[in-house]
Amino acid sequence: MKCRHCNSSNTIKYGHQQNGKVRHHCKSCFRYFQESYRYQSSITEDKAIIVLTKESCGIRSISRILNISSSTVIRRTKKIANGLARPYPIVKGNCYEVDELFTYVGHKKNRI
Repeated sequence: MKCRHCNSSNTIKYGHQQNGKVRHHCKSCFRYFQESYRYQSSITEDKAIIVLTKESCGIRSISRILNISSSTVIRRTKKIANGLARPYPIVKGNCYEVDELFTYVGHKKNRI
């Protein structure tokens, strides 16, 4: 059987789960996995969550579309967000142009 993580064929059987499924161990990447999973979150990749987030789907709609729990979607979204690089810093004192943005300071006569 090929490894799900590194596609190596250097795997061995490594016991059974409580549900009766066989566990496998990859000697190349040292990970454990099963042949098939019951719950869809172990099969779902982060790319699917990223694509649905870009399409402006909410957490509950993503969980409904991918058939996984909403708490799983939140946990995976946090994990993806922690892996992102920070954008370049905004330096105090410089002038930046922002389109179509205004606000009020204090009261409505002080529109900025």
